[in-house]
Amino acid sequence: MAEFRPEDLEEAIVRILTKVWHFIRLAQFNLSFINADDVYQTVDPDHLGTPASMLDRLTHQMLESTVHAELSDLLGYVIVGGEEASAANRALSSRLSRFIVLVDAIDGTAQLEALGVGWGSVIAIQAFRGFDDAGAPRFETVAGGVVNSNGDLAVHVRDQRTVELRQVVVFGEEATLGGSFSTRQSISIESPTQEAGAYQPAMALTGYKERLWSAFDIVRRQHPDHVVFNTAGAPLTPTVLLRNALAAAQPMASTIWDAIGAYLVSAAGGVVMLVDGDRPLSRREVQELFDVSPFVIGSDGRSKWAKPIPAYVIGSDFGQVAALSRSLGAQAASP
Repeated sequence: MAEFRPEDLEEAIVRILTKVWHFIRLAQFNLSFINADDVYQTVDPDHLGTPASMLDRLTHQMLESTVHAELSDLLGYVIVGGEEASAANRALSSRLSRFIVLVDAIDGTAQLEALGVGWGSVIAIQAFRGFDDAGAPRFETVAGGVVNSNGDLAVHVRDQRTVELRQVVVFGEEATLGGSFSTRQSISIESPTQEAGAYQPAMALTGYKERLWSAFDIVRRQHPDHVVFNTAGAPLTPTVLLRNALAAAQPMASTIWDAIGAYLVSAAGGVVMLVDGDRPLSRREVQELFDVSPFVIGSDGRSKWAKPIPAYVIGSDFGQVAALSRSLGAQAASP
């Protein structure tokens, strides 16, 4: 794309996610690091998901400042939106900047606080493309990335032919990057990463919410030969890219940042199916799902973060993805 060099944006996203990962790890092992007097981020009255903790808010502050520091030379002034972002940032996103950066500083706060693992940080970058005939803003998703609690990091920039997968390695107090490699071939159904049987087949329902428990129980009973669990969604993405035995579902409509796994898995050549679909989506179709406004304007004139991405299942094995999709589709259709 003419407005930036894709490889430069990719490296900037890697740096952003590496820094936020290191910040969260430092907070985990030094709780006195969190000072209430340092938290100025206010909670959006329309906040999505579980209530924002002090660590959520503090990490969002750090991530927002890091985004500006890393992306200003590449993209100019950007608006930062997402899970913990203020409502004002939605209203400004198509007026002050050509780009909006959507983040979830900690996806999986419940897992972080209870277990210390299973969390991740997410970023999605959208470009403002003017207004349609009805006067609504138009956006294109141009990049996305996620890092999980293990330090596994996946990044993709639009029109690149690969998804970059890296491992954050820690030496003392410094977070440095290990070697990187393309996952495009390893995610291919024809060329699985592991030999058959290397891992027990697994299915995951993403999102740790009580309303998902009935669906979780149905999937568990219908697939007794699988390990079935539910957890935060985006942090699973690097594992889905690496293990052909895992299929993961987002059983409800979701925001662009919560659905970043579908964006990355599709870009790597994996399988993405809608829960009520009858075939895998093409890479172009997935991209079109993400080329939408991240917010909607209500009848009261107020903007709210949108959930434009329909429920989906991702993985590298079509049969496994389709089976999980059917289970969730039947559950949704039942009275």
